Amino acid sequence: MRMVKYARRLTFGLVFMVVLWQLPQRWMRRDVAAWWRGDGNVQQPLARANEAALARHLDEASFATTNARFDGEWLFASYMMAALGYGQIAAEHPPLRAHYLTAMDQNIDRLIEPELRAFDTAAWNADALKNLHRSQAHVAFLGYLNLVLSLRTWLAPGGRHEALNARISTALQRRFEQTPGRLLSTYPGEIYPVDNASAIAAIALYARAKHNPSPAIVQQWIERVKTGIVDPYTGLLFQSVRADGSAVDGARSSGTALAAYYMSFADEAFARELYQAVKKQIERPLGFGAVQEYPDSRWRLGDVDSGPLVVGYSVSASGFMLGAARALADEDTFASLCATVYLVGGARFRGGQQRFATGGALGDALMLALLTAQPAARWTQPPALAAAAHATEDAP
Repeated sequence: MRMVKYARRLTFGLVFMVVLWQLPQRWMRRDVAAWWRGDGNVQQPLARANEAALARHLDEASFATTNARFDGEWLFASYMMAALGYGQIAAEHPPLRAHYLTAMDQNIDRLIEPELRAFDTAAWNADALKNLHRSQAHVAFLGYLNLVLSLRTWLAPGGRHEALNARISTALQRRFEQTPGRLLSTYPGEIYPVDNASAIAAIALYARAKHNPSPAIVQQWIERVKTGIVDPYTGLLFQSVRADGSAVDGARSSGTALAAYYMSFADEAFARELYQAVKKQIERPLGFGAVQEYPDSRWRLGDVDSGPLVVGYSVSASGFMLGAARALADEDTFASLCATVYLVGGARFRGGQQRFATGGALGDALMLALLTAQPAARWTQPPALAAAAHATEDAP
């Protein structure tokens, strides 16, 4: 009888541990399947929340980083990442395309206002859009803006921003070609490979939108990164480098994960290489996916790139990997990371809108872009535009 009692206790204990292990992450995964299959019923509430927040015309005072440049970057990124999200929903749901093209155009109008490039203008002491004929790189502002513009052109050529898309693409391509190391500066003396990745992706996507072959500089840049900007031991990108490619800030997951997402617009094979390097940094405590920011075991403080580090796990890297996971068809990783986002982000639904309790406007914009990322193969050809008369979904 005593053995039976112990067996029952052991069985109860094992069942309890299994429930304790599985229940939290299974509960957090309740919307994961819908996000994975691109269900408009989960995408549109988050899109509506972004539209409502950004319609109020946020400014730098909406953020509180205590650093004017970071405030400007976050303001710019809120409109930029939301615009990517709108474009991706438009690509996935042709009947909703007209609405989200309009939403993209409204964000682009805001992105090209002097206020939203003031952080970049202050750093370079020059206006990026007024100096496209010059050699100053401005690669972050121009690269990120141009990725949105290229996606807009890919979705529907002939839009009112296409001429700007062409001018920026030409200017960036010329600057890459004229730079021996194929690496452009974000700010004077500061080079970040992830910012370069967005610019290269924009050049490649614009070429596809115009039915042109990919410019040679795209593959040249990829080869340059593979042979000197990727850590040979981990495969992670160096976070920042000097003009000769030597590391200033070494191998890290946050920049690599975001670059993998951006490269899915341009080169699936290279995107997958970067993704696999970050995937090696993923651990799954209690079934929740979390990405280690640094490849070594030392715990460090977070920064503006990584977000807060929790025993070495990066909030930013874990979120950025969502986009790459969906673009590269890794459902299991996407699910574990999405569960973490719901746990840490505090997703809430109200009035037909979904927001995340942490991260504010920038967090919601990032989540919209990353959760709606499209299969990399989608961007290899221009889309066949669907006739609005055949719409089968309700506009938001």
